[in-house]
Amino acid sequence: MELPHLTGRRVALRPIGERDRSTILAIRRTEAVARWWPVDDLDDEFTADLADPDLHQFVIDDGVGTVVGMIQFAEETDPQYRHASIDLFVDPAVHRRGIATDAISTLAEWLFGALGHHRGGATDRPA
Repeated sequence: MELPHLTGRRVALRPIGERDRSTILAIRRTEAVARWWPVDDLDDEFTADLADPDLHQFVIDDGVGTVVGMIQFAEETDPQYRHASIDLFVDPAVHRRGIATDAISTLAEWLFGALGHHRGGATDRPA
C-alpha cells in the first residue's frame, strides 16, 4: 500500500523510511518510550518492520520538519470484522503538547475517510 502524506493541526505524517532509522531508534531508546516498546535488537526490528507488508508506519513531524515520533497501523480487512489498530510513540521532549493526540486524530480521519474503516455496533453489521 502506498501511504500518503497527511497533515494535521500540529503534525505532519509521512511514510517512514530508511532515512529515519537513527532518529526513530534514538527516540525508541529513551527510557519513557523503551519501557512501553521493549525490544532486544532495535536495528533488526526496524528493518523487519519496514519489510512487513501488513504494518504501515508514518513518522510524526512536529510541523516544522523535526521528527518527534512514529505512528503505525495494521488492518483487519475481512468485511465482517473490518477495523484498524493504531499504535504510536512520541519523544518525551515533546510530551504534553498535543502531538500524539493530533497524530492519532489525523491518522484516524484518513482511515475512516479514505479506507472506510469504522467501529460500529451490532446493528451496523450486515444481517
